[in-house]
Parts: sequence; structure tokens; C-alpha cells
Amino acid sequence: MNPITTAASAFVAIWNGVAAEDVIVFLQYSWVVGHLLGSVLLGSALWRARVIPRWAAGLIIIGVPLQMVAYPTHQGLFQQLGFALVCIGSIPAARAMFIDPKPAAVAR
Repeated sequence: MNPITTAASAFVAIWNGVAAEDVIVFLQYSWVVGHLLGSVLLGSALWRARVIPRWAAGLIIIGVPLQMVAYPTHQGLFQQLGFALVCIGSIPAARAMFIDPKPAAVAR
């Protein structure tokens, strides 16, 4: 018997056993929901705070529906496009963290 085939069969059996656990399924779904919701909240906060251009915040928000389509359909193109939009929108956000043109507001 081929040791690679045996190891692969054992791995598949373990993987299927772990993936069938309710806790693992719950963690997987909660990660997906939290990941998508977090991106929408981040984009919305950046939009409202006007710390970056609105087009950049919009790209972060628009990337979420593409990722939502990608998860159930297993279409990698949608996932890549969604992440690319988030990445492009995040560049101005990263710059805004390092460039602070306004002094911090003084609490009164």
C-alpha cells in the first residue's frame, strides 16, 4: 500500500470529522459574517469621518458584496476583485494614519 495514499486518506477522514463539528461550523460562519460586517463598518466610519477620500471608503464598502457572492458560489474571481477593491481603498487609509495634517483637538 502506498504511504502517500494512506496519509491522504487519514487526512481526509480527520478533516471531515473536524469540519462536521458544530462548533467548527459556527466559528467558520461567524468569521465570515464578522469579516464582511467589519469591512462595511470600517468603510462607513471612514466615509463619515472624511479622513480619506470618499471614493476610497466606497471601494472598501463595494468590495463586500463581491466577497459575499464569492463565498457561496466558490468563484475566486469575485473574491479576488473584492479584496483588490478593499486593498486599493485601504491605501489612502494607511497614508492617513501616518500623515496628520490637523493637530489633535483639545478637550474642553
